[in-house]
Amino acid sequence: MTLRKNFFSLLGLACAALLIGLGMSTPTATAAPPPPRPTLTPTPILIVPGQSVGSYIELRVPTDNLKLWTVVQWQDPQGRWHDVETWRGVLDEINQHKGDKLWWVYPRDYGKGPFRWVIYDQPNGQMLAASRSFNLPGASNQHVIVEVTLK
Repeated sequence: MTLRKNFFSLLGLACAALLIGLGMSTPTATAAPPPPRPTLTPTPILIVPGQSVGSYIELRVPTDNLKLWTVVQWQDPQGRWHDVETWRGVLDEINQHKGDKLWWVYPRDYGKGPFRWVIYDQPNGQMLAASRSFNLPGASNQHVIVEVTLK
């Protein structure tokens, strides 16, 4: 019985060694690269001047300080002014000592008002000037330019 037991033990060890040896000598498969894919090119969009939908408002203020903070406000029926949350920020550019800020106006807002521009020295800072009241452009491809002089 011992001889038989030893024989099967040795046979089991030999099979295990053979399997381990075969496993180590088997070449590993490498993943093939994916097939080439076409490069997608964006479709160009033709923008014809004078045919865009929308308008804009523009602030012009004599300054060389690009960091002035601007806010557009709307007036409620009781005469109180409220910030337009999405129309606030620093000037867009300074050109020949004049700062400019533009905001796009969607067609659904044409003719609404009154609005005004308010200029601060910094966000939540001291108010330097407020413009006269104005209404938004009344139609597409129009713009309202508001000039403000600092105190």
